[in-house]
Amino acid sequence: YFFSQYFHFRGIDFYAPHPIPPTLNKPSVFLTNRINMFQAIFIFAMSKTPLIIPLDPIIYSFKWIPLFPASLINRWLKRFSYPDTPFPAKQDLIHQLLNKQYSIVAYMNESYCSPKESPKINIYGSIQTLIKPDINCYLVHLGGWDRYSFSTVFEPIMICVKSRLLHKVTHSKPVGELYWGLIAHYFQFRLINVLRP
Repeated sequence: YFFSQYFHFRGIDFYAPHPIPPTLNKPSVFLTNRINMFQAIFIFAMSKTPLIIPLDPIIYSFKWIPLFPASLINRWLKRFSYPDTPFPAKQDLIHQLLNKQYSIVAYMNESYCSPKESPKINIYGSIQTLIKPDINCYLVHLGGWDRYSFSTVFEPIMICVKSRLLHKVTHSKPVGELYWGLIAHYFQFRLINVLRP
């Protein structure tokens, strides 16, 4: 509730033609492209499903509301988050969380990147390790999130949320150039560079 109100007064509103499912029948991973450090918190706030999210350690020192003890909020944040480090470094932790039946958000790209800034996205090829029969894998696109820094309560922005199963985006194509291209297109990038271990 707190974060929903925070984003509301920050000038962020959304509509969801393909929302995150309110219930899940098995552990799920929600892959998204990293645009800024508040993105995962927004996904957490709008989701009716409990999620574990990646957070940049710098966010724990962020002052959410003037005169309000940031330590209280940030202590709470740590209860449903894990460190936002490059995917290969946190791969084992993500698998541990999924094995414990948690559903998680994970960033699939190397650094902050939006299609407005660059036509190309660098994606970790190792995200393929998350594709398993006992795990639902979704792609979550936040259309308009790259305008976050321009939003205010007087000039709000509208975010379009699309959450779709990976195999529906890729049409169950085998892993290859077309497969990765369909993922890039879903996030509105024209080019993709797959980072290998």
